[in-house]
Amino acid sequence: MVDSANLWWRRRLTGVTRRAAGPVIERLEARQLLSATLAQPIPNQVLQQDTPTAIDLSKNSTAQTFLVDQVVTRDETNVVVGSGGHKAVALQQADGTVVTVKVGGKGAATIVADGDVLNQAVQKNGTDLITGTNAVISGISTTGTTSGTTLNITTAGGKVASIAGLSTDAAIGTINARTVNLTGNLTAGGRVKNINLHGASGGTITIPPGGSVNLKSSTVLINEAISSGSRINSIAIPGWAGNTNSFVSAPSIGTFNVKGDFSAASIILTAAGLELKNLNVSGAMSNVDISASGNLSNIAAGSMADDKIIIGLGALHTGKDLPNFPTEFTAKDFINKVRVKGTFSNTFIVAESLGNLTLGKITTSNGGTTFGVGSSSIKSVTGTDTITGKKIALHRLTATTDSINFEDFIVKLLP
Repeated sequence: MVDSANLWWRRRLTGVTRRAAGPVIERLEARQLLSATLAQPIPNQVLQQDTPTAIDLSKNSTAQTFLVDQVVTRDETNVVVGSGGHKAVALQQADGTVVTVKVGGKGAATIVADGDVLNQAVQKNGTDLITGTNAVISGISTTGTTSGTTLNITTAGGKVASIAGLSTDAAIGTINARTVNLTGNLTAGGRVKNINLHGASGGTITIPPGGSVNLKSSTVLINEAISSGSRINSIAIPGWAGNTNSFVSAPSIGTFNVKGDFSAASIILTAAGLELKNLNVSGAMSNVDISASGNLSNIAAGSMADDKIIIGLGALHTGKDLPNFPTEFTAKDFINKVRVKGTFSNTFIVAESLGNLTLGKITTSNGGTTFGVGSSSIKSVTGTDTITGKKIALHRLTATTDSINFEDFIVKLLP
């Protein structure tokens, strides 16, 4: 056995000693947290902020905000209904609304479904049910349809769905989507007989030439455009709230019924002959421009303000809305009848021939800005001057001497 006392004495004599291991301390210089941002955002990423705080050895604190990427993965799937596909396709939206798509007759429809996590399950009745987080139908496209085909898009319980886009590659009989809001474009590759929507906003409905179409919406059209190469038999809507890009373009329109207000839109008619049979606006008609190369039969509105109804007229000089000479008309077109129940203000009605103009309460004082009617012949102009309260009743106007001003309201006959 080693004597511990002798061992200690030997280490003292040789100068060899041992020390217990201890921590080594390194002095650090002050450091600052740095951050970096993405030169180009990555699709489907969500950036969240985090702000850590650090304290250096000199007891100085510093904070820096970092952007932390969280990748969001979305699913997309295409499902076919109709010929070669499912009997029906249904999708449950985030609010619980179930949208069902069916094709009646020849052809098929491809439904593009989008969501965070999508699941599919074929039900006993043959319907392919799509569920998932934030599931939506981002588009529907039909193929191989005929004029006898019906595309049905329905919901249950009176709920309303939204679809971003719809297209066809051939003729189709009816697009029946009475509980669907169209939030994008509807582009038809062939003739369409009927389009029934709950509403439409911010897109363009495009129909090629070769047929005639009826269009109906259950709610006000908002910032919408309709471009039809086919005759429009009828448009029935509760209202139109447009912007500078809103218009209806067609060779001709049979009946255009607006149960409420009609504002900020252009109607452009391109065919010869009778181009507009009836335009009925129950509410206010404002900032509406109607141009045509043919005849207009009947226009009625609750009131008119800042409108232009001008047909068969060539280009005028800048700042002019009323012609000076008959040669400025490009065709002998006529407007048969205009009837206003309420007020008529700052509006122009111009054609080579005008029929009966019943203009209601005419705001004759317009701050020095003239407005009114212009033609080579006018059957009658009647209304009430809102300034004097007197009746205006003019009949069989055919000569320049029949022209008359009521302050800023002008009735102008061309030589």
